[in-house]
Amino acid sequence: MTGGEGLAGDPLVMAASRRPELDSDLFFSLSVDMMCVIDSAGRFTEVNSAWTEVLGYSAAEFVGVPYSDFVHPDDLVDTAEADAAARTSGVDKFVNRYRHKDGHYLWLQWRAIRREGDIYAVARDITAELEEDRRLKQSEEAHRLLFEVSRQGVMYHDSSGAIVAMNAAAKEVLGVPAPPGATHPWDCFDADGFLLPSAQHPPMVALATGRPVHDRLLGVGVGVPTRWIRMDSLPIREGETDPPERIYTVFLDVTAEHHAEEQARAAMADLEYRSSHDLLTGLANRAALIDFLDEALARPGREPDRVALLYCDLDRFKHVNDWASHLAGDAVLRETAGRIGAVLGPRDLVARIGGDEFVIVARDVANAAQAQELAERLRRAVGEREFEFEGYRLHTTLSVGVALSGPDSTSYGLLQEGDIALHEGKVHGRDQWQMYHPAMFEQMQHKVDIGAQVRECHARNQIRPWLQPIVRLPGREVVAVESLACLVRPGRKPELAAKWIKEADDEGLLSLIGPRLVEASVAALAVMPQQLLLSLNVAESELSQPDYADFLLDVLARRRIDPRRILVEITEQVANTGIERVGWSLDVLVSYGVRVVLDRFGSDATSLRHLRDYPIAGLKLDRTLVHGITVGDEVSTAVATSLADLCRRLDLMAIAEGIETAEGEAAVAAAGWGYGQGWLYSAAPGSEDSDVSGR
Repeated sequence: MTGGEGLAGDPLVMAASRRPELDSDLFFSLSVDMMCVIDSAGRFTEVNSAWTEVLGYSAAEFVGVPYSDFVHPDDLVDTAEADAAARTSGVDKFVNRYRHKDGHYLWLQWRAIRREGDIYAVARDITAELEEDRRLKQSEEAHRLLFEVSRQGVMYHDSSGAIVAMNAAAKEVLGVPAPPGATHPWDCFDADGFLLPSAQHPPMVALATGRPVHDRLLGVGVGVPTRWIRMDSLPIREGETDPPERIYTVFLDVTAEHHAEEQARAAMADLEYRSSHDLLTGLANRAALIDFLDEALARPGREPDRVALLYCDLDRFKHVNDWASHLAGDAVLRETAGRIGAVLGPRDLVARIGGDEFVIVARDVANAAQAQELAERLRRAVGEREFEFEGYRLHTTLSVGVALSGPDSTSYGLLQEGDIALHEGKVHGRDQWQMYHPAMFEQMQHKVDIGAQVRECHARNQIRPWLQPIVRLPGREVVAVESLACLVRPGRKPELAAKWIKEADDEGLLSLIGPRLVEASVAALAVMPQQLLLSLNVAESELSQPDYADFLLDVLARRRIDPRRILVEITEQVANTGIERVGWSLDVLVSYGVRVVLDRFGSDATSLRHLRDYPIAGLKLDRTLVHGITVGDEVSTAVATSLADLCRRLDLMAIAEGIETAEGEAAVAAAGWGYGQGWLYSAAPGSEDSDVSGR
């Protein structure tokens, strides 16, 4: 709060002093700012149209009402002091919060003076400015920290090409700090070892052309290249057509990788090597694997010893690429190959057959127990130690499918069995091995059939949202609806997704059907009362997509839906094991007002740290606990009551799902849960009382 000195020439002062001579409408139309008059009792007597535009109230809702009715409770004392100052010397640049008609608060900046017992004031909405300042400070601090701690070399050049800053990693890689004002005090060489003139150094090229230079391989040193780096130089400019003001350069020490690539290029001259090896890891490729497996299976007298095929897949490897970079992913693949090779015997083979998939063929395996013991050693070798790459500490685990040869086994048949065992094991979790059993083939075929049905239903627009109400307890006031995927086919009863959604997710189909369900659910919300919320079940495979948050926010914007009306449900399992992969999407959604609810709470290894470390807005009590409460199980009741008390203390929505009877409703309400959901409040799909719309 600032005193009124210097206000004598202010237009507000001049307008106030001439107030009796001015027409009221003309006076208040002079400014796009929020202008008002407050009487000696602190009541609004006049406001201009800007007040209505900014705060949402009509002018009649202000006039005669004390300004304190709109001020944030925490700002009342300061506002009263500013009022007193305005009635003596005036105030300038005083800031407080006013309540919008929809309930949220906006930051206003004030100037005010006193004339004939009234206060004449001008206010301005500065909420967006304050938020932008906060974000800018956070961004600048994050950039400074990243610059200091990055293991990648980072340099800044000014518009003259002089180096103005280098981080510690850059000095370490280049071997010497840059003298003040130097443009590039090191010799640079192209990929073939030829000395580059200074004008062809990436920062100078970016400065001269105004275009970025990406992924340039350079040798650096004095006279001869002693280190190899991959460099990116990006021009930074004020406007799109302005010349660069600075050049931001980042580089990675790839000396070891460069030498390895030189050796690989030499080896590529040998056609046999190129046709039988994976170039990234140096392992056998698919063609060499089949040749080796054919030979092993055709070996005479291989009984009683058998051939074991171990089909391996790195768990969550995509997250390594997305989060740390593809260079980091390549490093993990190379080290994985080394760790696997260290476990195998001299007569065994490991091949990389694509992406993050490795296949091991072990000869002279006496029985299933030996194959299982090898699978366990492989799992531990890969998953029990972290991978390190340029400052990143990366962790991935190994899932293994094990198939054991029989008298009639073929190479392609054994590969298929190992692949089926791998995928069957991953259905039940990661970081484990699974032996093949003939029944798995039928199960896999069932998943394929489910996938085909889902694709067909999607093509025919037969997958619809089923909107199940969430009610307040007691009283059963509907406060929200949850969107449940449902198959609606002619001549058949509707079928909820619970029977097929996991298979669809395993087949990668949620990215196909999910967007249409969200679009339809949000469209339904758009015609519902404004106070109703929409709860969306979002799978890990959807949230881990980098554009999911933008997609959902775009759907809401097109339907003019306030993001605060949306609840995103994630399972407790995702919170426990997958938060690193979905956290970025959730952070973006939460920043726009979307609330996150932990679904099926109590069904998995519960970790309360998520309530501390992440902005969770609500919990959904798992239906198993709801059933326990309903039948009077003491342990279930004690757990549910404690969780309800926790929700109350943390101001979380406490929703009990799976309520099917009035007795269950009463038991849940008695345990302290404020919201309920279940077939008690809406008929199950396919029942006589059900409605395909879910409403």
